[in-house]
Amino acid sequence: LRVPGSAGDVLQASVAPRGRAVTGAPNADALGVDDHAYTLLAAPREVQVLLAGPGNVFLEAALAAIQGVEVTTADEVPAADQLGDVDLIVVDRVAAPGPPSRPTLYVAPSVPPPGVDVTAERSELPAITFQSAEHELLASVELAEVAIASAQRVTAPTLQTLAGGSQVPLLLAGRLDGTPAVYLAFDLLGSNLPLQAAWPVLVANTVSWLAGAPAPQPATAGTTVTVALPTGATAATVRSPSGAAQRLDPAAPRLLVDEVGVWRVTTDPAGGQAGREAGEATAVAVNPAPSEGDLARARPGPADERASAEARRAAGVSEGRRGFGRELLALVLLLAAAEWVWAMVLRPRRARRPRRLRGEAPHRGRPRRRLPRRDREVVAARPVPRGDDHNVGAR
Repeated sequence: LRVPGSAGDVLQASVAPRGRAVTGAPNADALGVDDHAYTLLAAPREVQVLLAGPGNVFLEAALAAIQGVEVTTADEVPAADQLGDVDLIVVDRVAAPGPPSRPTLYVAPSVPPPGVDVTAERSELPAITFQSAEHELLASVELAEVAIASAQRVTAPTLQTLAGGSQVPLLLAGRLDGTPAVYLAFDLLGSNLPLQAAWPVLVANTVSWLAGAPAPQPATAGTTVTVALPTGATAATVRSPSGAAQRLDPAAPRLLVDEVGVWRVTTDPAGGQAGREAGEATAVAVNPAPSEGDLARARPGPADERASAEARRAAGVSEGRRGFGRELLALVLLLAAAEWVWAMVLRPRRARRPRRLRGEAPHRGRPRRRLPRRDREVVAARPVPRGDDHNVGAR
C-alpha cells in the first residue's frame, strides 16, 4: 500500500454509515467515536545503538532481537563529537562521561552521571516489592520474580523510581540535563533478570521510550504517554484535538491523552537543539480503545470499574480483606462468662433446693435433716388407740 505524504504527516481513516432506515432517513451512527482512526506516516528507520562496556551477551542479544535496531560495541563511551549518528547509548559497568549527550541506558555504571549520587554502601539481596503500573517501560513486564545479589544505593532527584524495594530504587527513568535516561542500579550478571521472560520486553520498551520506536504506534485514548521531546528542550506546549492548550514539563513529559484525534506538541524557542528546530510541532495520534465499539461486551470496561470503585470509596464503602479477630474474641469472652454464671450461680442454687419423697407434703417450716438414702427406710404406719397401751412397744 502506497500512501502519498511525507514523514510526520497524519493519515486519517474514516467510515460512515450507509443505507437508509425504515423511515427513509439516512442511517446514523450513535457511536461515532470509533468511526475515525489516526496514525502518523513515518518511513522505517534504523535505531543506532552504541553498547559501551566489557561485554554482555544478554544485552547484545536483547538489542539485536529488536527489529530496526543496529548495535555497535565499544569498550568505553567516546566523546560527544565522535558519536556520529548514534541514537541511543548503553553504559554497562563503565564510567559515564559527564552529562548525557544522547538518550542513555545506564546499567550499574562504575561512575554515575551528573544528577545521580551513589553511596559507597551497597544494598545486599534487595527485593523488588513494587513497580509502576502506568509507565510505558513496564508495559507487559512483571518483575516480582527477579532476584538480585547486590545493588547500588542511588539518589536521583530528576528521575522517577519505577521499581524497587524498601527505600532502594532499582529502576529509574526520567531526564538528566534535559536528556532522556534510564538507570538500572544493579549488575545484570548478578541477577536472574536476563533469564526472565520480562527481559526482552523491558529492553524493547526501553529502546522505544529513549530513542523512539522504529515505526511510531498510535496511542489509546485514556492512557498516559511519554511525549518525545527534542534533546535539550526546556519547555513545551500541548494542544488537544479540541483546541485546549496545556504546558508540558520537559523533565517529565508525560501526558494523559483523553481525546481521540491528533495532539500537537510544540517546543518553545528556548529548546530543541538536536533533531528538530525550536518551535517545530510534532504530533501524537490517539485512537479509541477497541472495546469502545464492542456492542457485545457483557461486562463493564476498566473505565467503568474505576468509576464504580471511586464511587464506592466516596460513599465510604471499604474494600479489601476484613479481619474477624475482634468479633471472635468477643464471642469467646461471652461464652466464658455464660459458663462462669452457670457454674458459680445457677448450678449451686439447683443443688441447694431440698428434694422430697413421692407423696410427701411440702414442709413449710425449718427443713428436717434427712438421712442418706441407704440408711433410711420408708415404713407404713397407722394410728394407735390411746386406751390400748399393752402392746404399744410391739407395735
